[in-house]
Amino acid sequence: MLLISHSNYEQLLTQVPSMERYFRILYQNSLVTKDRRLISSNTYTAEEKYLHLIKIYPFISQRIPQNLIASYLGLTPETISRIKKNL
Repeated sequence: MLLISHSNYEQLLTQVPSMERYFRILYQNSLVTKDRRLISSNTYTAEEKYLHLIKIYPFISQRIPQNLIASYLGLTPETISRIKKNL
């Protein structure tokens, strides 16, 4: 982790233009990720959320405990169990 004062950050961006582009892209990517997560949490059903996660990360259920997956998706572990049982 890097801790830098705001004035030093501004100076860095002025002196190294490629850093300005890097931080802008980093910020844009984080906004897109946040927006996608908000949209999915508000519009998808519990099953759709789980299936989407499994599609992106096929082996996640073997590597991450079910309660953490449920927490990440905003669901209960019991809901995840029911979804897995129905699949």
